[in-house]
Amino acid sequence: MHLMRQLKDRLRLSSLHTVDASMLWCAFTMAFFGFLRISELVSPSPTSHDRHRTLLSRDVKTEDDAITVCIKRSKTDQLGSCVVLRLNATNRSVCPVRAYERYNHSRTTKACADGPLFTFRAGQHLTRASVLHHIRKLLWDHTERDRLNTHSFRIGAATTAADENIPEPDIMRAGRWKSTCVRRYIRKTNPSQVNLYGTSCLGASGQKEG
Repeated sequence: MHLMRQLKDRLRLSSLHTVDASMLWCAFTMAFFGFLRISELVSPSPTSHDRHRTLLSRDVKTEDDAITVCIKRSKTDQLGSCVVLRLNATNRSVCPVRAYERYNHSRTTKACADGPLFTFRAGQHLTRASVLHHIRKLLWDHTERDRLNTHSFRIGAATTAADENIPEPDIMRAGRWKSTCVRRYIRKTNPSQVNLYGTSCLGASGQKEG
């Protein structure tokens, strides 16, 4: 969590346009709280997207103090049966709901529902390469900067959850892991004081999955 706060602070102080900084922060928080693979968020290139995989504007909806994120297809869902994640507001400085609402409000030109959610102000889509570039640029002085990558959000989410003594089956459900390979994502660290507030995994029908 201290790295998430650091990313937020450095985005605020960076030379990036407000819209681009808000977009990146929204992507970062969504990846972290949703235990997401970065491929589930971004476009394959700055100028094209895959409507069957890329997270589109229509795939995210606001519900009371939460947002729902429809993941259409992923590494463990090649048939595209769709999983809907509910990310709850944390009422803290690092909050996926607040980040989404701020980014959505900041966009001067609303993207069409069928377009990628994460797009820079100049029109280029967010990609895996651009996420990696900005992570390492923002955390330029991190002692393990070269080891930071787009998988770090998923690793960080699993580690934070384990630090808070969340049971392994619940971590597996949140990250949609099918086996104990989740243990490879959990790194030893100091206990976190921030509660993840239990991400829920819902099926396309809205029913909680086992």
